[in-house]
Amino acid sequence: MLIFRKRKNGFSYSHIWFAEKPRPIDATKACAYLQCNGAESVAGFVKSRFRTKIVDLSLPAEDILHNMNESTAYKIRRAQRSGMAVTAVPEIDSFLDFYNAFAETKGRDRLSATELDNWGTDTVALASVRGDEPLAMHSYIVDHNVSRARLLHSASLFRRHGDSSTRSDISRANCCLHFEAMLHFKRLGIRDYDLGGFASGSPSRELAQIAQFKAGFGGREVEETSYVSFAMLMLQATLRIKRRTMRGR
Repeated sequence: MLIFRKRKNGFSYSHIWFAEKPRPIDATKACAYLQCNGAESVAGFVKSRFRTKIVDLSLPAEDILHNMNESTAYKIRRAQRSGMAVTAVPEIDSFLDFYNAFAETKGRDRLSATELDNWGTDTVALASVRGDEPLAMHSYIVDHNVSRARLLHSASLFRRHGDSSTRSDISRANCCLHFEAMLHFKRLGIRDYDLGGFASGSPSRELAQIAQFKAGFGGREVEETSYVSFAMLMLQATLRIKRRTMRGR
């Protein structure tokens, strides 16, 4: 279990990952329990189901690759042959600069350092690079107690390149980064590689395409439970009102 204590606009709250279920004492606190094993209702919390895909890293590396679909495995081998390398991202600013450039192309909110808890220990980032140029980056939260590495953010500058050759390189780099990350966490003794959600069948075209991409890495589909306290829901509503008020000025 990982506990991240956060602060935003003067308000404190917590994210708790991979617990069995919420503690009743936390019902009065602003907190979210994410991807719990239990499924029962807990007083003071609103629950929702969460689906994800998990790759078993206890398998030999060649079996992990063999269990992927043909297209994904081909992209990984092609990237490896082209000299693509995967490295750790030691500096948080390097990851933030890359991710926020990606977010700009997608119309997404920017990330701040406060959203990457315990950088370098519980939160780590890896990059797929060609020469000195990063083509894709991922961040992960890593819980050694439950032996899970969970994808948190995935970014590439795919939309910034118009030529098909570079876009293909970036696509292969992203696939290769997933596989090399699996091997990296396997070497650390981590058992489960969590692809960070699996929205197959989603009415959202983008989410359905992401799910199709993730399905290419094999693994098993699991369903877990996330819980949000009533106090957290009230805080989220307060922050939304505050944002709307600030925009209206």
